[in-house]
Amino acid sequence: MKHELVVREQRPYELTEKQVTIIANTEFVPKEKRGKLDVIWASIFKGRSIGVDDFTAINEIHVVNGTPGLSAALAAGIARKRGHLIDGKLSAAGAVAHGKRADNGAEMTVSFGPEEAQQAGLAGKTIYKQHPQSMYWARAVTQLCRSLFSDCFVGGVYTPEELGADFVPDDDVIDVTGEEVTIEAQANTDTPAAEPEPDAPFAAADDAAKPTTWDELKDRAAAEGIGDDVRADAGSALFAGRNPSDLDADEIGRLWDAMVERSSAAATA
Repeated sequence: MKHELVVREQRPYELTEKQVTIIANTEFVPKEKRGKLDVIWASIFKGRSIGVDDFTAINEIHVVNGTPGLSAALAAGIARKRGHLIDGKLSAAGAVAHGKRADNGAEMTVSFGPEEAQQAGLAGKTIYKQHPQSMYWARAVTQLCRSLFSDCFVGGVYTPEELGADFVPDDDVIDVTGEEVTIEAQANTDTPAAEPEPDAPFAAADDAAKPTTWDELKDRAAAEGIGDDVRADAGSALFAGRNPSDLDADEIGRLWDAMVERSSAAATA
C-alpha cells in the first residue's frame, strides 16, 4: 500500500505550536492572557474561523466566561474588510456610530452615551469611570455590527466588557476631552485611501525620527497603520525570547526599520 505524505502549507502569520509557546510570556501577548496557552489558542482558533490572522486574534479576541469577545476596533475592521463603511462622532457626551453596507446601501446609526449607560446599570462600573468615551464608542460600534453587519461574524459580536470582563482592549482606549472628534473610515478596497490632511484626527506621526521606546514604537505603528502581526513577526525574527520593554533605543530602531520594511513589502506584493 502506497502512503503519501501530505504537508499542510502554513499561511502567512499562521503560528505554529512552537511559535505560540515562545511568545506566550512576552509583551506581545495582552497581560490578561499572558502565559495561558489554552486561552491564547482559543483566541487564535476563533480568529481563524472569521478570517483574522493569528497575531491580531491574540491581541484583539478575548475569551470571557467561555465566550470569545472582540475588541470594537477588530469588529469594525472586519466589517470594513468586507467593503462596508463605519464612521462616527465621539465626545464626552457620548458616541454616535454610523454604518453603510456595500452590497445594498442599507444604513444605520447607533448612539450610546451616559444616559444609555445609566439605564443599563453600567455607569457605576470602574471601567466606565476610567474610560467612558472608550466604552461608549465600543458599545455603539458592536451594536451597529450586530444589527447591520451580522453576516460578517460567526456567533455574534460582543466586546469583552459586554461579556463581563473588567478591562478594555488596548486598541479600544480612546480618551476625548473638550471638543467633539469625528472618526472617519473608508471601506477596505483595492483603491488606496487618500492621505490624511495634516490636521486630520489620528493623523500619522512625523517620519523624521524613529521611536526609541517600546511604547513609542507601538503608538507610531498604530498611527501609521502597521499591524500587530507585522510588529510581532519582526520582533520574533530579531529578538526571540526577549521582553520588548527591555529593548534599548538602538534595538527599538532596528525593530522599527524591520517593521517598515516588512509592511512596505506586504503592500507591494
